[in-house]
Amino acid sequence: MTIRIVSMSKNTILVIEDEEGIREGLTFLLSEQYSVEEAENGVIGLKKAIRHSPNLILLDLKMPEMDGFQVLKALRADKEFDHTPIIVLSAFNSPADRTKAFELGADDYINKPFDRAELMARIQRKLHGTEIKQVSSPNNLIIKNNLELDLRNHQLNFGKHQISLSAIEFKIIHVLSMHFEQLVSRDTIVEHVWEKQPVSPRLIDPHILSLRSKLNDVNLTIQSVYGKGYIFKTL
Repeated sequence: MTIRIVSMSKNTILVIEDEEGIREGLTFLLSEQYSVEEAENGVIGLKKAIRHSPNLILLDLKMPEMDGFQVLKALRADKEFDHTPIIVLSAFNSPADRTKAFELGADDYINKPFDRAELMARIQRKLHGTEIKQVSSPNNLIIKNNLELDLRNHQLNFGKHQISLSAIEFKIIHVLSMHFEQLVSRDTIVEHVWEKQPVSPRLIDPHILSLRSKLNDVNLTIQSVYGKGYIFKTL
């Protein structure tokens, strides 16, 4: 049986970083406001993530034994970490690396060397969003008739059907739901999901396909409007 330790006083941040100086610097910076766990490589990082259930993870990409991409993939494959914010900190800034990180489930991507104030602001924003979802009232967002978006549990309810969504799928459905049966541009969705990160609009394609598969049996669809965007509607 796996034992998960959760801090009840402070939010816990897990720093997965192989460079000792950076790891210690991050711990010093964060420890005044947060409970901090450290891991010097991806293998240890995964073990500590399972043991401590951190509220947020800071993740380096280039590490021995298990790189950040592998860690991302493993974390997002575990439903326990579906909605845990993961911020990549990397010296690599190629479009391919950024796109791959977001495809694997990263919530943010910050380049090294990073500005400390900006890092703290982004962490606070991600944690604030998580806390709102966890303590929000049980009232769901009523979209239309018996179609509901469960803001607390990250699922779509349609009549008796409950559709569980990944973190990115939830963000996509959320913005589409706010404009139900209206056209939403690809750029609007990308900005809502990945904020101001420079990613390709094509990054949403596999998530749209996954959502369509999940919606297939409940008379809901996401219609493509060529060159313009998508419409979320009933069939």
